Amino acid sequence: MNFQQLQDEVTGRGFDFQSSARVGSWVNNAYTELCDLEDWPFLQASASGPAPLTIADLGVVEGVRTQAGVRLMAIDRRQLEHDVTDLTTAGSPSCYYLTAGQTISTYPTSMASITVRYWKTPAEMVSTLAVPIIPARFHELIVLGALRRAALEESDGPDYASFDAEWQRGVQIMRERVLLWHRDGNTSQVRSASHGDT
Repeated sequence: MNFQQLQDEVTGRGFDFQSSARVGSWVNNAYTELCDLEDWPFLQASASGPAPLTIADLGVVEGVRTQAGVRLMAIDRRQLEHDVTDLTTAGSPSCYYLTAGQTISTYPTSMASITVRYWKTPAEMVSTLAVPIIPARFHELIVLGALRRAALEESDGPDYASFDAEWQRGVQIMRERVLLWHRDGNTSQVRSASHGDT
């Protein structure tokens, strides 16, 4: 379903008296809530380039590696500033830090490229033809999430508990289908030399 169809599903279930802006807000909030629940595989992404590297849809960083494949250690910028006097010191990077919520910088600095693996934060849907990033078979959960929000706001509207119960059941099914990606009963752990991501 696209953004317009998701809104139509909500209005068609008893909220046709609401403005499209209000219904759109419920849909987008439900979409964001669903994406924030887990580190869903469909949110995994990577970006490469010289640091500082700005990533518009950066959510949670999984790991950062140099062009040579060295995994960098995450450090809080404030701690780094406390420990060193000049963040612009050039050299082989050993750590990375986040600024402005979207920019990955390294210390020491280098002109070489880095690769960032991360989970992205999807943009809110604006265009009526925008399609959620989650698998199509779970789009109904966005509708249910929007209905939950609508029921909370409308004291004389439908029962929140019934929407919530259906939403919770659907989320559990989504976890089982999307996160439990194998059922062969033969799982082995693979750890790299740095015990980090690959």
